[in-house]
Amino acid sequence: MKLDINNAFFTYYFADYRLETLNRFNKLGKYIISYSDNTECMIAEKGGSFLCITGFCVDAHGEVEREMIPSYLLDNSENILQIINNSNRLAGKFVVIYVDNADVYAFSDATASMQINYLRDDDALCFSSNEKLIADHYNLLMSEKGKIIRNSGEFSQAMPNDITPYERIKFLLPNNYLDSKSKTSCRFYPADEVSEHCDIQDVAENTIKLVDNIVSQYSKYYKLSCPLTSGWDSRLVLAFLKNAVDDLQCYTFNHPGFSEKTGDLVIPKKITSDLGLHHMVIDDKEATEDYIEYFNETVGKMHSARTINLAYTYNSRLSGIALINGDIAGQIGKSIIGQKLPEILATTSFLICKLHNFSSEAKEETKKWLKGTKEHRGSASAYDLFAWENRLGRWASQISMLYANASISSLNIFNCREIILLWLKVPRELRYDDKAIHKSIFSLIAPELLNYPCNAYNVSDKMSGIIKSNSISYYLATNFKFLIQKLQFKLNNG
Repeated sequence: MKLDINNAFFTYYFADYRLETLNRFNKLGKYIISYSDNTECMIAEKGGSFLCITGFCVDAHGEVEREMIPSYLLDNSENILQIINNSNRLAGKFVVIYVDNADVYAFSDATASMQINYLRDDDALCFSSNEKLIADHYNLLMSEKGKIIRNSGEFSQAMPNDITPYERIKFLLPNNYLDSKSKTSCRFYPADEVSEHCDIQDVAENTIKLVDNIVSQYSKYYKLSCPLTSGWDSRLVLAFLKNAVDDLQCYTFNHPGFSEKTGDLVIPKKITSDLGLHHMVIDDKEATEDYIEYFNETVGKMHSARTINLAYTYNSRLSGIALINGDIAGQIGKSIIGQKLPEILATTSFLICKLHNFSSEAKEETKKWLKGTKEHRGSASAYDLFAWENRLGRWASQISMLYANASISSLNIFNCREIILLWLKVPRELRYDDKAIHKSIFSLIAPELLNYPCNAYNVSDKMSGIIKSNSISYYLATNFKFLIQKLQFKLNNG
């Protein structure tokens, strides 16, 4: 598929005018949503109010047909908070826009995998999946703060909190909705429901019911692929896909430094061979100059060359096939950020280590995020919230946006608020130490996948496992590693 903004997936622009850059558009009262040829847009209208879902959205309960979801939300909700609550059952990669007379509200899917970047302007309402579309239209330059933060870490890492490289453009984090009256975000989560712990067997059974419905819907509209490593998360994805998807394509990237003894190559080959599944090993490729230039023009220059190379590699072998990733299973399902650490250690200094940015400006934004969530957090873990909003909402979302601009459908079978809220009812130590969610699901639908070692072949993985087995060593090692990386980064970048 030719690289072109109108061939991009999950790309839209909302304002009171049409953006001519994008070929397609619909009117929502006095507003217009413009979108690419490869982006879906479903709209319902009732009494002068509009409910628009752009992107790909399914009902995890398996009860509401896709094309009826906008009407379902509009008919069963009286305000934006009820719409949000009724959307907990939805999965996919989408943005919900509610136009109620002169008022506009918007929120994204569970992890903001389809982004909402919005203009902070008293005289204009504008938001988009692509911040650069807004910046180009309003002739906005990168802010000095944005430049400093972006240049103080690898471009593969995301911006902190809700900031973008442009001073007048903000990012809408998961668990927030955009309110046109205030031109800012409003937090609607955490809520008290996470205070009640659930039996792990119930969590596993309910997860299976929801994910089975999601996979069934995904496979109706996409041919699915499963990136497979030696880790827990991709294997959990495989557990759901292997019997539900015909002609499932499993693949493993052969990164530089891999050998025939590398676990991430050995284990996937063994699993797929034993199960009789298609599997391919794909050597990394470097993107062409034209490919890179397209990204420079459409999303800007400050993005990961590695991610762009991976997109190019994926396009070369699996074009037209949706990628099903396992990010949520790791960040939330395994509690990889907080692990077993006590909440008292969820400080700005620790969380900035997980942001991998070495500027004081990024630290200040992380501090602002932590302070801003404190009064709303209740019994929810700061580690979980950071993983949800900053790792999934910013880092994974950034990768997803780049893939979308390369006409790659990157989806997640766990991207449903109901599933995430369910998983958060399992104590962090069980999610991390016992891999309780993963193992419980495996035992019910794919016990054979427990017979293969996870992350066991690589020396670095073994050492990491030893360090992470103890909370104190994990905490100290995280801080020490960050200091070393910061020193190396500064030496390498003057």
